[in-house]
Amino acid sequence: QLHLTVLIETMRREGFELEVGPPSVIIKENEAGQKEEPWESVEVRVPEEYVGGVVDLFNQRKGELQDMGLEEGEGMSVVKYLVPTRGMLGLRSALLTATRGTAIID
Repeated sequence: QLHLTVLIETMRREGFELEVGPPSVIIKENEAGQKEEPWESVEVRVPEEYVGGVVDLFNQRKGELQDMGLEEGEGMSVVKYLVPTRGMLGLRSALLTATRGTAIID
């Protein structure tokens, strides 16, 4: 965030005009008139004791569980979800809080 603030201030001083806002999801309509939104495939590696918290977070954000299993030899669980992009906004900090900073997000 700080780097973005410095960039915006530098550009403003150089005479550029721009507007910055919070991220939002772009929802489009297909030929049939139905609304479509982008989805993200997310893979999270987390210690076994925090899997319940990870699953709860993704379920609250309308994610669909694709696969869940154990990673051999490391004691880590691998959870794969398909999540709408709107559900991904703000997920990183909540996920790191729920797993006490041990989650690895791919």
